Amino acid sequence: MNVKRNYLEMFFRHRWLVIPLVLVPLVAVGVAFNQPRHYVSTTDIWSDASIPNGSTIEQTAGGPSPSSGQQALLDELLVTHQFLLAVAERTPLAHYVETHPRQQVDRALTTMANEITSQTPGPQVLSVAVKDTSPTMARAIAHAVGSEFVSEEVNKLTSRDQAVMSFQQKQMSAILQALSSTQGIGGSNAQSAAGSAAQVTMMASSTALAQEYANAQQKYDEAQADLAGVGNPSVLGLIDGAGPAQRVGRSKSLLLAGVGGVLGGLALMTLLLAFLMARDKTVWGPADIKPESGLVVVAAVERVDAAQERASFSEVKV
Repeated sequence: MNVKRNYLEMFFRHRWLVIPLVLVPLVAVGVAFNQPRHYVSTTDIWSDASIPNGSTIEQTAGGPSPSSGQQALLDELLVTHQFLLAVAERTPLAHYVETHPRQQVDRALTTMANEITSQTPGPQVLSVAVKDTSPTMARAIAHAVGSEFVSEEVNKLTSRDQAVMSFQQKQMSAILQALSSTQGIGGSNAQSAAGSAAQVTMMASSTALAQEYANAQQKYDEAQADLAGVGNPSVLGLIDGAGPAQRVGRSKSLLLAGVGGVLGGLALMTLLLAFLMARDKTVWGPADIKPESGLVVVAAVERVDAAQERASFSEVKV
């Protein structure tokens, strides 16, 4: 049995099978065309190395990219409820957040997060884009994301530097007390037993404590310098506020809908054709006679082509 031929014959016997191939793409394009128009607003964030480190502006290609790190941080924050809620509270969504249950608010925040994208046009600039059906809302969310991101990072760095300074300050105070105690004991030992092993041990202990104090002082100074640079616009800040939202073109969405419709129509047509073949009882050849009728085939006459049959009869002379 020629399966390919059988499928083709079934298709030509049921020409209506082409309807899904035409109808489904038309429906898909129509649905895409009737979708609400979308608008996009963008805001740009500047980032550079922390003070007192040198700026990355003059670094050659292949060096560290501050904007890539900021992009990764933004992606992390966009999956947290706290950050998304803080962003929403800076926008007209604040009233919705206050008046609706937590479950509905979470869905709204998830929808908002899915429409926020970012890219790094350069090593220092992070561009954040927000898409929404309302141009006003798109611009408000874009501004809120940029402002809240900068504020969140500044607050985290400030809190961390202050904690480091507090810890190192306590360390230095404890080391000073231990160092004073050691020097006092070392002085009395020197008077009573000069050159003894106890004096040597005390002197070594004083040297170690002095080194620990120097290390703690260095870490304290580094945290203090970093804290002084936190919030500096040359390190982190908005350089372009959210501009007016621009309308998104439909050409790409309509093209994708058309291609998807063609593939869907083709799949549906294939399924219908396979269904018809499964239910078809037509005898396509000698091998199909016994399964369909139960009769044993004794002999078979080859099917004569219609054109050949007409040619044979035309040669008969009356």
